[in-house]
Amino acid sequence: LNCVPVFEETGWDGMLIAVANGEVDVAGDGITYTEERDEAVDFSSLYQAYDETLLVREDEDRFSSADELLALGDYVVATQVGTTNEITAHELFGAENVRSYQEFGAAIEALLNGDVDAVVVDRPAAEGYITERGAMKTLEESLSGIQGLAFAFPPGSDLIEPVNAAMAY
Repeated sequence: LNCVPVFEETGWDGMLIAVANGEVDVAGDGITYTEERDEAVDFSSLYQAYDETLLVREDEDRFSSADELLALGDYVVATQVGTTNEITAHELFGAENVRSYQEFGAAIEALLNGDVDAVVVDRPAAEGYITERGAMKTLEESLSGIQGLAFAFPPGSDLIEPVNAAMAY
């Protein structure tokens, strides 16, 4: 690409707004492509396919599916604010049963501490947390089917084509 990136950390909840406003040239943070987001920013080709799952404590035996969790009646599901996981959590479990955290790490800590019953998260991220922290497992059930991750660009960006070419190489 013949460029040297300058990395800037930013909060998730304002990242796509900054991209749409042209404040940054590209964002890459496990950004799920959605038609709604595509109205505000342009996307690269997808670079990873994944699904969403429930991450639970390793010794969880009260439920093994979303329906069984729903049947418990008294439960709390955690996720990260502003993510597609939060949308899925609200759609499946109702906003009253969802706690949204600024960072997934806080949601994971809440799970491990017994403050929540499950975390709605992308499966690759869940597997990373399991490898890093242990004491957790994912349910086999896919919550929303296969989705894809892509880089987000300001509308009309000249970087999209070269980034797609580099990923295809």
